[in-house]
Amino acid sequence: MARLNREHSDRAIPQLEELLKNSNLLDRQHPEVAIPQLEQYIRSYGGDATALASDILAGVTAYVGLKKVTGTMPNIGDYDATIDEKDEVVSIPLGYHNGNGTVSIDSDEQDKITARNIRDGVSILGTLGDFGTYQSKSVSQSLVDQIVEPDPGYDFLSQVKVNKTIVQAKTVSQSLSDQVVTPDPGYDYLSQVTVNKTIVQEKTVPPAVTDQVILPDNGYDYLSKVTVLRCWDIYYTLQDDGGYDLLDENDNLILIKTEE
Repeated sequence: MARLNREHSDRAIPQLEELLKNSNLLDRQHPEVAIPQLEQYIRSYGGDATALASDILAGVTAYVGLKKVTGTMPNIGDYDATIDEKDEVVSIPLGYHNGNGTVSIDSDEQDKITARNIRDGVSILGTLGDFGTYQSKSVSQSLVDQIVEPDPGYDFLSQVKVNKTIVQAKTVSQSLSDQVVTPDPGYDYLSQVTVNKTIVQEKTVPPAVTDQVILPDNGYDYLSKVTVLRCWDIYYTLQDDGGYDLLDENDNLILIKTEE
């Protein structure tokens, strides 16, 4: 019996048909001869096949070369996966896929990808952001911690300017009562307060026949001591007009009193 022409596969099938017609392989009375011979021809013709068991679906058999091979490729069918982390990588399992599986971003994460959640001018997965109205703000210095936030209608602060503190050195006079010293308008704080010294005066006065108010002379703030001379430290000299002079013990004129 002639063998199939392996060099010209396009002629193999017609040759096989011719062989079957002209041989006793078609003799149904001798199946024990026909079937093994036919199998030998078919297996011999597939001797140059390169498929491996892993290339064939699990549970499916095929003839590769002169051997019957049972496939080991897993049947994955539909394979679905979701991504819920930025750096997550989905590994596709080895095996047969029917083409209906999908890999997508988790629905909860998709809901977060909105224009309002993305900075203005930035696009994430095709969604262009519109969030980010910036404000430049100025604040004054404070003696306590302060939290600076955007005003209503703004999303972020592009910069915060802390205004310099304007301080004042102030001078005040002493007082007989408590006094509160504050900066003048236009100043924030007092860098120093100078309390002027008090200029006091000691004064000596003669006695008088009426009440007298003793005041410090010009250039003095207060009287630290007032001495009223004793009566015998002075004496009178009568004047022609009925008045008198007060002289001290050294004949220094203290007071000229005229008759009213």
